Amino acid sequence: MSAEYIESWGGYLEEQKLVQIANVLSSDGIIIVPTDTVYAVACHANSEVGLKRLAKIKGVDPAKANLSFMFSSFKMLSAYTAQLNNTQFRTLKHYLPGPYTFILPSSNILKALYGKKKTIGARIPDTSVIAQIISHINSPLVCTSLHDSDKLIDYTTDINEIIANWNDKVDFIIEGDMIGNIPSTVIDLTSNSPEVIRLGRGEW
Repeated sequence: MSAEYIESWGGYLEEQKLVQIANVLSSDGIIIVPTDTVYAVACHANSEVGLKRLAKIKGVDPAKANLSFMFSSFKMLSAYTAQLNNTQFRTLKHYLPGPYTFILPSSNILKALYGKKKTIGARIPDTSVIAQIISHINSPLVCTSLHDSDKLIDYTTDINEIIANWNDKVDFIIEGDMIGNIPSTVIDLTSNSPEVIRLGRGEW
């Protein structure tokens, strides 16, 4: 099976393509999508099969896969996290949408879907394509960054290389403009004070 390639013109997708992508994601498909940091491999948050496919790509047990969730709004994000305290809420409102991943305590909804996970890596990317797709499936996307086989590069930006390496592994490959090779800044908000786990594109 070969993936379908789509260009996102000016950061947006045509309605017909959005419907196709939404149908694929709702049927356990996985996609490569541009974010405001690097390319990501993603699936529907409620897709057990999609999650297993992502975990296989990372070469880990699905229950232990270190994946992030991409949301389109704070309302959607809050359904998957425990009740936020004032520090957590103010921090998220200040930095999101943007190139950040925040580690937060998970909600019962997440635990019901993913077992014993106590925390969630939460993102609201500043990318229209992500917001469009999530709005069409009315669910978060679960994702992992698309790594390059070259350890010196780490994250690939070459769409032709992505197509060559991933064409038979995913269902859709969506090209974006202005995609870099610097990942998100990761901040742990589960303790009394924010802890920087990884400094990436977002300033802290």
